[in-house]
Amino acid sequence: MRYFSLAVVAVLLSVAPGYSQKGKKPAVAGPIDIKGKTNEEALALLIPGMARAELPDRNAPQQQWQEICLAAGAPGNEAKRLEVCKLMIAKLGADVPDPARFWLLKQLEYIGRVESVAAVAKVIDDPSEVLRESAIRCLANNPAEEATAALVGKLSAKDAKTKIALANALGYRRAASAASALAGELTNESPAVAQAAARALGRIASADAAAQLNKARAAAKDPVRLWICDAYLLCADKLVKDGKTQEAAAIYNDLYGNEKNRATRMAALEGVLRSAGDDAGARIVKLLTSDDRDARNIALLAIAGINSNSLKAVAAAADKLPVQAQVLLLGALANRREKSQAALALKASQSSDADLQRAGILSLGLLGDASALPLLVETAFSKSKHAEAARASLGTIAGPGVDEKLIAVLAAEKQPSTRIGLIAIVEARGLAAAVPVLHEDARGDDAAVRQAAMKALGKLAEAKDVGAMIPGILKAAKGVERENAEKAIAAVVARIGEPDKRADAIVAAVSPDNRADLLPLLGRIGGPKALALAKQSLDTKDRSAAVLALANWPDYSVSDVLLDLAKNAPEPELKKLAFKNLARVNSLDKDHPVPPRFAVLKQAMAIADDVEKKKAVIDALSTIREMEALRLVVPFLDDKLLNQAACKTIVELAHSKTLRQPNQAEFVRVLDRVLVICRDKELIERAKKYKANQ
Repeated sequence: MRYFSLAVVAVLLSVAPGYSQKGKKPAVAGPIDIKGKTNEEALALLIPGMARAELPDRNAPQQQWQEICLAAGAPGNEAKRLEVCKLMIAKLGADVPDPARFWLLKQLEYIGRVESVAAVAKVIDDPSEVLRESAIRCLANNPAEEATAALVGKLSAKDAKTKIALANALGYRRAASAASALAGELTNESPAVAQAAARALGRIASADAAAQLNKARAAAKDPVRLWICDAYLLCADKLVKDGKTQEAAAIYNDLYGNEKNRATRMAALEGVLRSAGDDAGARIVKLLTSDDRDARNIALLAIAGINSNSLKAVAAAADKLPVQAQVLLLGALANRREKSQAALALKASQSSDADLQRAGILSLGLLGDASALPLLVETAFSKSKHAEAARASLGTIAGPGVDEKLIAVLAAEKQPSTRIGLIAIVEARGLAAAVPVLHEDARGDDAAVRQAAMKALGKLAEAKDVGAMIPGILKAAKGVERENAEKAIAAVVARIGEPDKRADAIVAAVSPDNRADLLPLLGRIGGPKALALAKQSLDTKDRSAAVLALANWPDYSVSDVLLDLAKNAPEPELKKLAFKNLARVNSLDKDHPVPPRFAVLKQAMAIADDVEKKKAVIDALSTIREMEALRLVVPFLDDKLLNQAACKTIVELAHSKTLRQPNQAEFVRVLDRVLVICRDKELIERAKKYKANQ
């Protein structure tokens, strides 16, 4: 990038149009007063404004005239539209400045009809390239058939750019009557004109256009021949859409059989297969045995669209195909979801060829039905090298009775490793009907099966199932298994719309015998009923479990009781646990008002008697968007054990513009200290940004 000195820029601005010698841009010219004027009078007044030297100065009069044109072009205003169009037609002569004529042509493009064709056509001969292209665009959008004739009449223009614009316009109009005239340009000495003509004929795609292209193709040389072939293919595509398949097939076969250009032949081959009807199957089979990789791929893609008779022909010949072709065929059938060919997939899945066997197993996932489940289950949980493919198919196979049979297989399975695999598949498929079976597994004797079942229940179970999940909690071993089981139930109850009712089923199941086991779970769920039970349990033999429940709590509501425990609990471990989670709940519940949260954290800091506790409070203070929080943290910048935690919290507080900007001076002083002390490069960059008030 080149840079100019300020002196050079000043000189340029002083002489640039629209700027005064002092470098100031003058005011843009405003609207012209046409109130009470007839349309003819208004146009006479507006044309000089539309022609002003500076673009911004033209805007107001242009918009004023455009509003008149839009109103005149509204439905039911034919007389007004005709009047306005005639006024503009009279002003398209060379005596009117080019910028104004350009704007009038733009309006005629929207509201002009047959009355404007002749006058607009004359502008195509104008010396201005901009006006010529504008006039062509105007006629391209004119609905009158006379506009086509006018465009065709101008194809005799000698200027190549004009010819290209005319050809594009005729193609845009899909002007069938222009086919012969456009064909004459296919031999134009300008390749760009010939290309535009070919493209236009391809868009027109009429019978005459196709005939003209075919006639010119014989003598054409590349690259014009290639453009003609592309257009000829477009004609065939249009014939297919119009239901004229035989005519399209003739073009496709001609191009495929007689053209040397490979791209043209392969494009034509797609059409050959698409238009072959019942013969497509035999053609595809032949191509699948070909050494031509591109042709094979085209044949495979064509399988998606062939009719049932052709599909049967392909399937019947599958055994005669090379193994690799059979593999590709199964993939194509699977993409088509062609369940009528499930037998072919099943046969392949039992092949002695490893590649074909794998393809068969994979395709059963999309082609198979319930009868394929035994084979897939046996393979999926065996030492077969296709086990992963079978598991993938078990995840996708669908049809009547598939889900029911899969659940029955799970219920009957005795091998733990297989049972775990089936549970994972049931979970992935979202089979809520398997929940009763999973309840049994969740309270079974095998720990690995229990964990898999509880995990699946976390996804599949509903609120009504929570009670039946509780035995799974009680069966789970304490530690990781118990924690994961609690998380599974918490995930289920989180889907209950009324938060205060989420703990109901668990609270109802609590007894003196199981209270210690269920209190930590209640802590994960929260709610007033659970909190009342946890507080009551602090005075029982299950005190430790009650504190653990409070430590698990998901919101600020336990703040007071945790503060009391952090101050007064006689057990050091429970006191430490309460303190740690006191800081956590006061940073977690950001929707709770700031003042009471800050008050609690301030008290927590006062009783923090080791580095770990102080760091927990410093971290929590990063969520308190108050200057007092900043001031509470700043002294710890002098503490070598805590200054990095203090730096992080200060930068987080500075991130809040609503807190920082009114107190920028104080933040700058503190951030200066952070920049000296902090060792985290990312925090340093953020501190610099906030110090600069960005």
